[in-house]
Amino acid sequence: MATEYKLTYYPWITQGKEPAVIRANIEILAESATKELQAITGGTDTIKVQDPLEVPEQIESIVSGESQIALMNPIGFVFAKQKSKEVDVAALALRIIDGQVGETYFSQIYTHVDTGIKSLNDLKKKSMGYGASFSTSNFLVAAHELLENHLHPFITFSKTAFLGGHQLVAKAVYAKQIDAGAGHDGVIIDLAAVPGYEDAKDKLVTIHRSQPIISDPVAFNIANKDDFKNVRKALVKASLQSPAKEAIAIFWGNAQGLKKTNYKPYKKLLVAVKALQLTEEDIFG
Repeated sequence: MATEYKLTYYPWITQGKEPAVIRANIEILAESATKELQAITGGTDTIKVQDPLEVPEQIESIVSGESQIALMNPIGFVFAKQKSKEVDVAALALRIIDGQVGETYFSQIYTHVDTGIKSLNDLKKKSMGYGASFSTSNFLVAAHELLENHLHPFITFSKTAFLGGHQLVAKAVYAKQIDAGAGHDGVIIDLAAVPGYEDAKDKLVTIHRSQPIISDPVAFNIANKDDFKNVRKALVKASLQSPAKEAIAIFWGNAQGLKKTNYKPYKKLLVAVKALQLTEEDIFG
């Protein structure tokens, strides 16, 4: 009997893209991977894209087995893995960092050139903007590295605000509504691509760059080992050739395809969670 593997994703998997564009390109990946899967197995199994889910709901979906494949953010996957041994990472999204394709990215803290802020120590008594509490680069890693530099991620500042997303934080820093913001490696470049913000690369400057963060994972809840391997092989193979390769670049922050990985690199994120004394309820509400 044919199996339908349900695939979920979170709505802000790439910010600044229309939801319909994101959905259409994830559909291309699913359709391409389905063809590869059927070629591998000789069967009629399919991969079906589901409606987008906010991270907490996506975690519950993959943990419960309601979905079997999830394009996740790193901290979302870590908590899903903590909840269920049946959840595992199959692959990660390859990224371009410093002109090289790799498995990691980074979080940055940046400011407007007019603030005169040059270093993390200059942030004392200034205002700080984060994105969402469950964002890895938009909050968790930046907050942890502030703490490691003896700056409390909340009380160091005259004001802290969770503004809801990378681009919202960047726009607030650009407008000088807040003094500094946290975001992923490409946040300034992405803002510069938005009409009206073309000079963002001249107006915004990075004052801190984090240690490497393991890239966004593709999580599976597929109990049968052979099925797990076949679905992973199909997704990875499809992701590295047209039309899926171009589709992933569109819907997943210019990702350059997928690569097989394991859980070990993601464990580091739990160190940050524990150092910040955060619980899952704190992060996801």
